[in-house]
Amino acid sequence: MRRRHALMLIAGVFAASCGELRRVGPGYSERPGTPGPTATPRSLIDIARAGSVRVGFNTGGTGTSLVRYTGTTFTGVNWLIAQEIGRDLGVAVDPVSFSSQSKVLDGGSASLWDIAFIPVDATQPRVVFSNPYLIFDWAYLVPGPSPVRRSADADRTGYRIAVHAETRLDEYLSRSLKFAKVVQTSGGPISVDMVNRGDAEVVGASVSSMSDLLAMLPGGRVLDDPVLRDPWGIAAVKGQTDVQTFVTSWVEQAKATGFLKDVIERSGLRGVTVAPSGP
Repeated sequence: MRRRHALMLIAGVFAASCGELRRVGPGYSERPGTPGPTATPRSLIDIARAGSVRVGFNTGGTGTSLVRYTGTTFTGVNWLIAQEIGRDLGVAVDPVSFSSQSKVLDGGSASLWDIAFIPVDATQPRVVFSNPYLIFDWAYLVPGPSPVRRSADADRTGYRIAVHAETRLDEYLSRSLKFAKVVQTSGGPISVDMVNRGDAEVVGASVSSMSDLLAMLPGGRVLDDPVLRDPWGIAAVKGQTDVQTFVTSWVEQAKATGFLKDVIERSGLRGVTVAPSGP
């Protein structure tokens, strides 16, 4: 009750200026949104009048550990958070599924969503972010005999690090490695296959996926120190200041009340933690 009251206070501030917020339909949508090729950016007033908030999700690649779409139903941490936002706004949640982060961003440019769950990137010119709500860890997996003991040890001449292409880790390592080379793959299992064949020395992947990958590399080790700690935020289309203000306030309240901690702990995901308070 205390958490519900605290979160509803945020929505109430905006309800005063937006008019009565309402819920439409029998419940919350669990179908991918089907907007046209372009749409108009929506303010909180528009969202309230429409009776639904369009939420963008990356359901491809590493995004699937935080949200999953089976073809009929959405599940996962980000989906539960989106549902709570919808409840506090008093509107339905209309999910819009994308196959990659770049396509989520393209969807923002076309105003196909009102908010989206993606890693924070302050350099993005098309969207603005709430404060981070969670931290998503990436780590290295190496064969047992490997001399690599800490993440920094993997950046050595002649080493090849197999990474799922077009992920945040791929982007980060491609910028930051000085000696090792990134080998792009189509996913974690393929990366492990490369190490097993001797075509790579290290696998880079999300900590949340490591249990499955470790089973594919007998005797392998997951390094204790994450190579990347990636903050995720709730994005709004640039120019929609009221939406950004709302989600930022919502995130901070959800941290303070323990809602985010509860959702993450119940998910059982490894390598996912609540972001610290503030930006």
